[in-house]
Amino acid sequence: MRKVIVTGGSRGLGLAIVRRLICEGYCAITVARQMNDQLASTIEHAAQAHPGSIHFRPFDLGGVQEIPAFVKALD
Repeated sequence: MRKVIVTGGSRGLGLAIVRRLICEGYCAITVARQMNDQLASTIEHAAQAHPGSIHFRPFDLGGVQEIPAFVKALD
């Protein structure tokens, strides 16, 4: 399964992209500052149809110096 990082994936366009990717067989690593109800619901539904297809990683991309370490820690 190919993995894709989606920033801003907790709502709006980012969440729509996550939903489309998992339907296409990708594993989406969703990056946002915090979990919200929309993302939690999407993860719950995806777990039934596409187990393990969404992984949430909280991170504030405003911490530019911390991005390289964050990316290295992603699996």
